[in-house]
Amino acid sequence: MKWKNRRINRFGFTLTELLVVVGLIGLLIALLLPALNKARDASNRIKCLSNLRQLGTAVQMYASSYGGKMPIGYWSDQKQTNYLIHINEDGASFYTMFGLLYVAHMLTAPQALYCPAEPLEAFQYNTAENRWPPTEPVSTERENTRAGYGGRPTVNWIETGDWPEQLSVISRYKHHALLADLVSTPYFITRRHKKGINVYYGDGSAQWVSRTTFDDTIKNIPDITYPFLPGYNSMMLSDDGEPLSGVWRRLDKQ
Repeated sequence: MKWKNRRINRFGFTLTELLVVVGLIGLLIALLLPALNKARDASNRIKCLSNLRQLGTAVQMYASSYGGKMPIGYWSDQKQTNYLIHINEDGASFYTMFGLLYVAHMLTAPQALYCPAEPLEAFQYNTAENRWPPTEPVSTERENTRAGYGGRPTVNWIETGDWPEQLSVISRYKHHALLADLVSTPYFITRRHKKGINVYYGDGSAQWVSRTTFDDTIKNIPDITYPFLPGYNSMMLSDDGEPLSGVWRRLDKQ
């Protein structure tokens, strides 16, 4: 009996072929990843600007209802701390700054208080480090609630929970920056949008501002999250004497 030679069809890849395919996939990923990251960053910037507009609208509504006064400023003599909603520490519990918007029911979507590009839980919406809604019963631990944006540090909200004697009046700030991504230290900017921040103005407009506009103003502040020190107040905003200076002055419309 004669056996006929049969051609055996082999299905699959050789090791060399697999390595070529893996290499091509890796190359495609390397080419596409920067574009995907760029698209994600652009999307976060747009969403952040939308959130900031919503927060600005709430501030405008509050001012319309309360004689033009705005719930913005800074906490405990530190102009870098301009983002608080509720304090719950050292046996005290009370609302402050942006918290007045919540109490007045003028912020129906609290997510608008937070930037989607923020990586730290302390400045994100409803996390273990930043509860929402704010914890009102006095806690034995520190359970402060923070916003992801900061207000112009115009007046000092003291630690007793009392409001400043005079709140800032919105009519005086038509062309001034009222709200913005956090600029407390260079690290706050780098970890979020890197190349700039979103800013909301007293005239109701909002826009992207390049980091080059103000970066030299805060270059001497330590590139960290904490601690904040009153010694850096003038780098945030100096409204006393001449020249008027600070990051927030650089953000104003010229």
